[in-house]
Amino acid sequence: MEIVGTIRAFAAGIAAFSALTLPAFADIKAYNAAVLRGDYAAATTEAETVWTTFDKARPETAATAREFAWTAMRAGQSEKARVYAKFLVEEGSRLTTPDDDPLMAKLLLQWTELGKEPAPAAATTLSDTLKSWAASNNAASRVAAVAAAQLYAIEWKMGKWEAVRRDAPIAASLAARLGKEGMVIEERAKVDAAAAQFLDDKKIDAWLALADVHDALMDRMGPPVPGEKVDDLDAIDMRIHAWLEAMSAYFRAGLGSLNTSIARKRQYEQIESREKTLKNRCPEEDCRLVEAGAIPQCSATWDQTPPLNYPANALFRGMVGATILEMTTDEKGAVTAYKVLAAVPSDTFPTATTKAVQKWSLKRKKDAVEPCTLAGSRRLHVIFQMP
Repeated sequence: MEIVGTIRAFAAGIAAFSALTLPAFADIKAYNAAVLRGDYAAATTEAETVWTTFDKARPETAATAREFAWTAMRAGQSEKARVYAKFLVEEGSRLTTPDDDPLMAKLLLQWTELGKEPAPAAATTLSDTLKSWAASNNAASRVAAVAAAQLYAIEWKMGKWEAVRRDAPIAASLAARLGKEGMVIEERAKVDAAAAQFLDDKKIDAWLALADVHDALMDRMGPPVPGEKVDDLDAIDMRIHAWLEAMSAYFRAGLGSLNTSIARKRQYEQIESREKTLKNRCPEEDCRLVEAGAIPQCSATWDQTPPLNYPANALFRGMVGATILEMTTDEKGAVTAYKVLAAVPSDTFPTATTKAVQKWSLKRKKDAVEPCTLAGSRRLHVIFQMP
């Protein structure tokens, strides 16, 4: 999970606040226009212009400062956001119309001060404030949901799995209050919470928890619609499959050894049993309809030359990972295009895999039923052990 542009990534399904209506300030029109077109950097610049001459006696001062802070955070400009958050904390109670949500002001300030690698105390403080806000306020908040998402994303990058287990569920809960527009944050946080559990304790409970997340997501998405475009929830589903496969490989490793414990064998048996009951959106593995009269794809195998160069990473050393790709080949089986559908435990791992697989070729099996074609798209699942 990359932290550069985290707010943009996690806020992908989050709409902007309503446009401000401040007739005394012509510049607010430029701010609103920038927000509505999703240019938060430009909106942040316009907000600075407005704020310099803003009459702090206006009744909407606190609400305006909150929105300007939120906009700056969405633009990735925490220092500018801090100006408004600090104003709310220091002046909010003394405004002509006092700030009616001082805990949110506190949350905003702590979020702007988080940084890329916060000290454990700073992360814990923001986590506690998020929990306090959630407990004292049942309202939906884009700010709280995205702040919680960024908090655990930073902790993930630092390898703080226990902290991710603490904060990802908070993000999921806060995003759930947003309904449909918070769905992507919510479901991604559920997946990452289960993955962090696995990375933290390597127990089967994490695999089972992720299987539950998968089945609930299948119910939420419903059956596929012909012509339906792949969206963010499909990407999350792919991420779940990659994690389930990686975790299964971890628990399967060493099963053939005489030294493997009975408990380990029973764990894997439990996984195999649950795998048979996992829900699918449709009978076909890739959920695509085959046109009537179309030539079927040949039964084939990959000529794995050159061999894969498995990635090494200190944070995940000794762990397993998985990459799921969609490979497109021509009539001769040569790869013409590829797309990474999911990669775990880190989004940065596919580089080593894709350098090799784009040079692979597809070979018909001897028992392939003719007529058939090698052309088309297929999914390739790569499981690897990180040295």
